[in-house]
Amino acid sequence: MPAGLNANERGQSPALAGLLTPITVHLTRSASDCHPAIQLRYPKSRADLETRVVDDEMIVFDVAAQRVHRLNASASIIWRRCDGRTSVDEIANHLATAHDLPVARVADDVQQTLAELERYGLISDASTPL
Repeated sequence: MPAGLNANERGQSPALAGLLTPITVHLTRSASDCHPAIQLRYPKSRADLETRVVDDEMIVFDVAAQRVHRLNASASIIWRRCDGRTSVDEIANHLATAHDLPVARVADDVQQTLAELERYGLISDASTPL
């Protein structure tokens, strides 16, 4: 997130400004963005996180870690399906349908985005559907 944005432009309430460190998660593909394969089967977002939708992006507030995460439109689609009931394959199918792309083309992107969300401690695996 650009440092020049004020709290309202970053999707933060003025009360949270200065308390939370902004982090941005984008669905991207480049050699530097590659993550090792993760074994999530049914990703589930943490129950204590607060979310807000701003335009087509999702703002995730992790008050415990004092961080704000901004997810772009594609990462937001993935996030909304991290409910512990939807499999990684189902998430990839949904994203492919939403963007009119072959599933094979988005599957790695879904895995990379989930790895990033897991790395920040925003999701975990339900192992079996809830």
